Amino acid sequence: MPGISISPKKEARKKAVELLDFIALGHRSNAPVSELSGGMMRRLVLARSLINDPDLFSPGRTHHRPGPQSRHQLWARLEELRGRGISILLTTHYMEEASRLCDRLIIIDHGLILVEGRPEELIRKHVGRNVIEMAGPTNELRSFIQSRQFPYEDLGHRLIVYCEDRGELYQRITRIFVRRAA
Repeated sequence: MPGISISPKKEARKKAVELLDFIALGHRSNAPVSELSGGMMRRLVLARSLINDPDLFSPGRTHHRPGPQSRHQLWARLEELRGRGISILLTTHYMEEASRLCDRLIIIDHGLILVEGRPEELIRKHVGRNVIEMAGPTNELRSFIQSRQFPYEDLGHRLIVYCEDRGELYQRITRIFVRRAA
């Protein structure tokens, strides 16, 4: 009916119910916050930050690693918000999450911007399409990788090599450095 508006209190309640459903907490709408799991409380905080329909949304740092189900629920919600045209500022240490949820990445170390660009461009430029990870590398294997000038990380107990075509390199490493049990 024209001229009739919903009261602010009813509008807020309606919006709260919609957001609880959006973050899959509608079934717990009457539960005390103290009874919610850590993942549920995180989703509740996200819903609270969406109450005013922001143009820019930041879910906060994702250093707390939720379980796989909670993580995928959160990712689905963030993708839906992005689909609605809401800009999302995501702070994460996880490249899988960043490459799935972000259109543009900025990698910062100690306050300095190291690189920025689209996820696929940064991966291609700085990492390569493939990764070969080797546990317990020998000094001979380290020397071999260094002599080939592949980008790599030596973590002591683990060697990680970044490359475009892993097939030939993987076969050479396996043939030369992997000892088969008799």
